[in-house]
Amino acid sequence: MTDMERPLLQDGIDSIQKVVDYFRQNHVNIKHIASSPAVRAMETAKLVAHGFKLPEESIDVFDDLYRADISAFENCIFSLPDDWDHVLMIGHNPGISNFAQGFMVEQEEIPTAGVLSVSFNIEKWIHLYTAPPIFNFFIHPKKL
Repeated sequence: MTDMERPLLQDGIDSIQKVVDYFRQNHVNIKHIASSPAVRAMETAKLVAHGFKLPEESIDVFDDLYRADISAFENCIFSLPDDWDHVLMIGHNPGISNFAQGFMVEQEEIPTAGVLSVSFNIEKWIHLYTAPPIFNFFIHPKKL
């Protein structure tokens, strides 16, 4: 089995459910999901979509998010519709951690099923770096 074909293990499924529960308990509403095409990323995206009663067709797959570097995450974000006010990005380490660390005060790796939430006062995604990030929360699923 290739890395791209690896499915989520039960621990991963349990962690995603904890994250979805956290989102719902804290009134975090997910409407837009951008995911790597890897099987485990898509399974994650589908679990989140199901938790928010979103159709699976609402998951946008970005091939470049598999084994992505920082520029791949930037390109994904810059290509999002400007009427989206948020996006949940599902990717892989080390790329997603490297990208996220640009918005963190303390440099930390994003753990499996972890979530960093930051906001920006911008009108267009292309302006991502023109405003300072506003820290919302950082989820370590094993601490939930």
